[in-house]
Amino acid sequence: MMVNDEEQKLPHCLQSVQGLVDEIIVVDTGSCDRTVEIAQDFGATVYYQPWQDDFALARNEALKYAKGEWVLVLDADETLMADCIPELQQAITNPDYLAITLLRHEIERSKIRTPFLLDYSATPSHSL
Repeated sequence: MMVNDEEQKLPHCLQSVQGLVDEIIVVDTGSCDRTVEIAQDFGATVYYQPWQDDFALARNEALKYAKGEWVLVLDADETLMADCIPELQQAITNPDYLAITLLRHEIERSKIRTPFLLDYSATPSHSL
C-alpha cells in the first residue's frame, strides 16, 4: 500500500484486513501526519519513497517488498468487506487460480470505497 497523509482513513483500512494478511507493506511518500505511526501500530513494515508524481512507481515500490505468494493491494481509503474474507481465503488455496480481482463498490463519494470479491481464474469456468 502506498500512502501520504492518510491518518483518518488508514486505521479502518488496516483493521479490515487484520487476521487475513501475513504482512502489511506500506510505502509512505512523505506524510506529515500520523500515517506512519498508525501503520506501524497495525504491524506494518514501512518504507519511504519520495513522491515523484507517479502512482505506478510508488505502487511498484511497495510490491517489491511483498514476500507472500498472494498480494492484496488496497488504497488507504478502501476496506475489505468482512463477508468476502472466507471466500477469499478459500480462493487463494485453489491451485487453478492465478489472480483474484477485488472490485470497488463506491457507496457514496463521501464514504470509504469498499471492494468485494470477483474471480479471475486460470480456468474461466470456475467462479466464486
